[in-house]
Amino acid sequence: MGDTDTDDKTKFTDALDAKLRTVAPPPVFTSFAPAPLIPLGPQTLSDRQISCVIQGHYKAVQTADKSWIVHVPPTGCTVTSVASTTGSVSSKLNIPGDQNADVHGTNETYPLPVVPGDALVILSGSTGGNPTAAYWQAPTSSVIDEAMAVVFVPYAVSENILRPPAIGRRTNPIVYFLRTNSQIPHSLMDMSKLPSIIHLDDIYQVPGHPTPNDADKINPTFFSYDRPTWQIAVSCLGGEVGPDGLVTCGGRFAGDIYSDYSVAGRCPWTQHGGYGAFFASGTSRAMLMLCTDEDRVSKIRLALALCQRGLDDFGRVMDGAYLESNGGHAIGRRVGMTLFGFLIGMAGVADYTRVVGDRVAEDNGFPEGSWWFGSAAPWTVRFPHTAGNDAFLANPPSTWQGGWNTSGDIYNIRYWGSKMPALTGGAAALLLMGAEKYAPRYIQAIRQWQERLPAAQQAEMAAVGVVNADIYERKFDFPFGFSHQVWHKYIRGLPGLVAL
Repeated sequence: MGDTDTDDKTKFTDALDAKLRTVAPPPVFTSFAPAPLIPLGPQTLSDRQISCVIQGHYKAVQTADKSWIVHVPPTGCTVTSVASTTGSVSSKLNIPGDQNADVHGTNETYPLPVVPGDALVILSGSTGGNPTAAYWQAPTSSVIDEAMAVVFVPYAVSENILRPPAIGRRTNPIVYFLRTNSQIPHSLMDMSKLPSIIHLDDIYQVPGHPTPNDADKINPTFFSYDRPTWQIAVSCLGGEVGPDGLVTCGGRFAGDIYSDYSVAGRCPWTQHGGYGAFFASGTSRAMLMLCTDEDRVSKIRLALALCQRGLDDFGRVMDGAYLESNGGHAIGRRVGMTLFGFLIGMAGVADYTRVVGDRVAEDNGFPEGSWWFGSAAPWTVRFPHTAGNDAFLANPPSTWQGGWNTSGDIYNIRYWGSKMPALTGGAAALLLMGAEKYAPRYIQAIRQWQERLPAAQQAEMAAVGVVNADIYERKFDFPFGFSHQVWHKYIRGLPGLVAL
């Protein structure tokens, strides 16, 4: 589905404007003239490796995700320099939503004039030899260590607002609206919608030993058997916890710039999961932690980080990003947008497809369609390897081409084992929150995969070499089987959810 027309986008921004004004109404002016704003001299904005110097602005604040939002005069201000402690720095102003050319290795010319509605992304080049991060459970090969976003706006700023999306052309009407219209205060997000249903001790009954539901194939390289912690939940987002183990920062700017499958080698590896299945596994466990009865302040800080990422992804999707389902690549972005829209009560954000159609892998990768067994089970959504490559699923396995290690239909199915477990937690969380109507095909696909094919159809697949031990492998469900166990303990018993 292509973009809707301009009039539909105008209706959307009008609706969002009305929503924002219910929380941040226009100021009521008195007979006293406000003190004039005076542009400031040089100020350094920084986070860890990255810094930049600006001047001629009114005020700059660091937001909950450690990026920056800067109030500037109508004529703008100046970014005088950018730097990284690694000695390798790159930057780009107003990165298009459909960016695929490398940003690292390039730099804007400084001093750089900026105006309201501009967004600058700064990247810190890798020092090389990045270690395996314990919370990714996979080695990294990225050329980028960190990323920091700076967005320039025409309104007063504070620490208690979300940063507008950092990715997207300034000329895009929705991106420009989100950067220039008004604040998006934290209070706009209704945190009372976060449930307290999951009790982790019911799943991890003995420390270090989960209670598995079946004899899934296990690759110990990828598994932790520990009870999920806030450290595990926020580390996958570049967040931090304090000495008490509670969340101090829910997560940083993802630096999720690119749309194609090479993102893993070009993302900030300390803030981004890289390969889509790792990214999705991280957002899944973070979403599930929002549904626990654990520390509420930590839940809110984590929710703010996920909403910030959702707002960033919403902006770049509005500006043309197409995140194609391709094995396990590009997955995991849907839940942030849905969570943000759900918490602010905006259906056009929670289900972005109402504005621009299927542009994210959890939508274009889960098309509606019948399977070869027809009415043998209510499977109404297909999950192919790549978008549009699902017709073979309407035919019996005996007709499938290729092999487990040979290009073709059977080879495509091997990716179920990386894609589906990584996405399970996000779908489970949306169901527990009552937000399933905003991502119906994504959730239906996960329901089908979790409930599994009827025995007769499993036998048909086994006859051509496709067996459960492979397509239900859980190496991307970290800690071991977390999402899987939540699903079978809490989702199957949800009122009104009929078993497949």
